[in-house]
This record gives sequence, C-alpha cells and structure tokens, in this order.
Amino acid sequence: MTEQPKLRVANWNVNWARATSARGRLMQERIKDLNPHVVCLTEAHSDFYSEGNLVTSYADYGYGEQQSKRKVVLWSAKPWTDVHKGAGLDLPGGRFVAATTSTSLGSVRIVGVCIPWKGAHVRTGRTDRQPWEDHERYLDHLPKSPDFRRDSRLILLGDFNQQIPRNQVPLALYAKLEAAISPFKVATAGTLPGAPSLAIDHICHTHDVRCSVVSILEKHDPTVGKLSDQFGICADSCIEEHAE
Repeated sequence: MTEQPKLRVANWNVNWARATSARGRLMQERIKDLNPHVVCLTEAHSDFYSEGNLVTSYADYGYGEQQSKRKVVLWSAKPWTDVHKGAGLDLPGGRFVAATTSTSLGSVRIVGVCIPWKGAHVRTGRTDRQPWEDHERYLDHLPKSPDFRRDSRLILLGDFNQQIPRNQVPLALYAKLEAAISPFKVATAGTLPGAPSLAIDHICHTHDVRCSVVSILEKHDPTVGKLSDQFGICADSCIEEHAE
C-alpha cells in the first residue's frame, strides 16, 4: 500500500525570542529538526526566520506600530498567496493572518491566530478592557472570516489561550470557543503524549484532513533554561481517505 503524502505543521508561542539569542537559536533548531513544511509562530519577531517564505499579522496589536514584533508569523517552504490579515472582521487588531500555500496535500489555506489572553489591555497596553473582554470579542468575530466559509482544505492554528476540554475559563467563553471552531476537527484536544498539561496552542483542520500529533516542543531546556511559557506542537496531516 502506497504511503499517503503528509503535511507537517509546527505551532509554537516563542515568547518573543530573538533569532540571535541562545534561546532563539535553540528554538529554531528544535523546530528545524522536525522538518515541518508549515510553521505558525505566535508572539514572535518577524526576523525569527531568515529563509523561506513569511507572512505576518499587522504590526499594531494595541501597543502602536512595532518594529519587528508580531502576534502571528506564518512560515512556509513554498510561497504564500491570497494573504488576508483580518481587515474588516472587527477582531482585536494584529492577531490574525491567513494565506494559501502549495503543499503535498495540494493547495492548503493556513489561518494563524493569537486569541487574546484574559488580561489583554486590562492593566497594560490601552488599560481600557475588562478581563476576558478582548478574548470574547475575538471569538465572536472570528467565525465571520471568509476563510471559514471556503470550500477548500484549511488548517487553523495558533495560540487559543484556552485548553480543550475546558479548564477554569468561564463556561460562556468556552462555549464561544466551541462555537467558533465548530466547522473543524481539533487535533490537539485532550491529553497529548509527552505533553506536561493540556495545550493552549492548538491545531484544527477541515474534515477532509486527518491530523495526528507527532511531537511536543518542550518549553524548558536543561542548558538554556526556560524557552517559552508554552510547549509547542508538531503534527502530521494527510488526506482523509473517505473524503476523496
């Protein structure tokens, strides 16, 4: 039986690691060793990668124009087309980018998100929000993205700032997350082998794709120390046989 082509994706909040720092170089190595075809980085610098093809979210995520900081960075081995950064969606700014790339599974739409955490702009930034306010607004408006209504293969990934299944967050907000991602399957729900906890960095996909987690990118290294507040995830996707 011929082995199906696979698309390998990696997803990690790199906690503003600079590419030239010891932490950043080690994180780059960890990702590179997995040989992914597509990478989603959240809370990353736009120069984290010096090679390949990049698209990023808008620079202003509520703190004014940033030099290189981006809430979402998408990397692909192949060029990107049809880039959309969330204009007109009424999302909290600078936390969304979608684009299409050519892969072993054909043309795939990749949607990268960084859903605001509980304290976004509550005590820092604009300081004009209540806890969870921007998070809720993001979940209310994310499903309005035209990407969610495309009749095409799609992978949605990034930092969701919620665990699946629910853990501690208000029930109403978890219900909004479930509703927002209801068109997709979630590859990162529940207990993942090798993970220290439930994930908040997630990988979702359309039903014509079968996706399985293959590796965890650990958030601590014995030589460098803390790499990130969150562990990363690498997963392989292939075409769901009954979808063809």
